[in-house]
Amino acid sequence: DLFYEEVMKAIWSYLSDKLMIPVAVINKEKITSVLEEKGVEKALIDQLINILNTCEFARFAPGSGQQEMGNLYEETIRVISEIEGIIKK
Repeated sequence: DLFYEEVMKAIWSYLSDKLMIPVAVINKEKITSVLEEKGVEKALIDQLINILNTCEFARFAPGSGQQEMGNLYEETIRVISEIEGIIKK
């Protein structure tokens, strides 16, 4: 589904830019490591990784509902906002 692909691209681009990790080498392990170094709590990192996993799965799953898309979008905004607040400190 295009929605999930776009959300995933946006998250990867944001993290690549924010954490200064080239897109060519960014992966979940590197993101986890860098966010931990910056003091982001594990539960929040896990939520971010879960969003990425959901997007990866949904790209190949038949039609997800609008409700699920809305929930994922809201959760993505919340998680990124929380991470942003921690990294800026």
